[in-house]
Amino acid sequence: PEGFETLSDEELSSLLDYLTQQRRFLPLPLRTITNIVTTRGIVSDVPTDTAKPLEQLGSCCWTSGNQTVSGIPFEIIDPQGGRARNAVLLFSRLGTLSRERPKSVSLNVNGSVHGLHLLSGVSGWGYPLGEKGSVSMIVRFEYESGKSEKHVLKNGIHFADYSRLVNVPESQLAFQDGSLQMRYLVVYPRLDGELRSIEFIKGQDDSAPLILAATLERRLERP
Repeated sequence: PEGFETLSDEELSSLLDYLTQQRRFLPLPLRTITNIVTTRGIVSDVPTDTAKPLEQLGSCCWTSGNQTVSGIPFEIIDPQGGRARNAVLLFSRLGTLSRERPKSVSLNVNGSVHGLHLLSGVSGWGYPLGEKGSVSMIVRFEYESGKSEKHVLKNGIHFADYSRLVNVPESQLAFQDGSLQMRYLVVYPRLDGELRSIEFIKGQDDSAPLILAATLERRLERP
């Protein structure tokens, strides 16, 4: 387009880097699978329950849908003052609300994947509660070829309790407010090929895993 001929080599390089980043990362539309509003009670509607809403968690994240965590762009759904479902919660038998949540949710996805980046890694009744090393959530990649693979995410390894600041080795703190935390982790596929879907499956323990946002890092063909 006209005007680009005036760009310096440095400016043109920066533009190409930007365009490459836009092609590389694809925030996934979670609206089709969201089932809770984080400005209300998360896992229970019983007043005496220790579960807390996340309305203050990382207050900057409610001011705009586009947020960057550890260099990864995410689109965080605005809860609109409690009117819009903006996160995914999976089943746990321990809470009045989490008992009604699904044991799995699935997203249709097209394209090759280098990594799946998640604002997650927190759960109701997560570590230090429950058994360390128990399975909190399974990420299942389904490929167009018919092949599939599962990635097991564990309590005290990938997941921690959301209502307190607890560090675990395979995820890192994304943001917090007071005692409430949201964590960041990435799942790398073992297989090559075009994806058909990504499924989030509840593990066997009693935790209630939470997913706030997900971004697909695509495998780009090198020129």
